Amino acid sequence: MPAPCAHVYDDGMVTREQLRGHTGRLPFLPFWVRLANGETLHVTERFRAVVMPRQMVLSPDGRGLRWISLDHVVDHGLLPGASGAAGNGNDT
Repeated sequence: MPAPCAHVYDDGMVTREQLRGHTGRLPFLPFWVRLANGETLHVTERFRAVVMPRQMVLSPDGRGLRWISLDHVVDHGLLPGASGAAGNGNDT
C-alpha cells in the first residue's frame, strides 16, 4: 500500500517527471499537452509552464493562467518543427 501522500499513476498517465523533462530542457523546445477532455494546449515559451507535485500551471497565451491537475494530462509531445526526442514518442 502506498504512503498516504504518495500519488499513484497508471500506465496511461503522464508523470510529473515527464512534464519536467519538457520544461527543464536546454535548449527549450515547444511542446503540447493533451487533457482528458480532449483539449490540447501549446507551450511555446520556457516560462509559460510550471510543473508542481500535483498540478501544472500554464499560460498558453501569456495573458492568463490555467491550473491543471496532473491527473487530467493524458498525453504530451513536441510541437511539429521542434527537433529532439519527444516525451512519449507521440509528436502529432
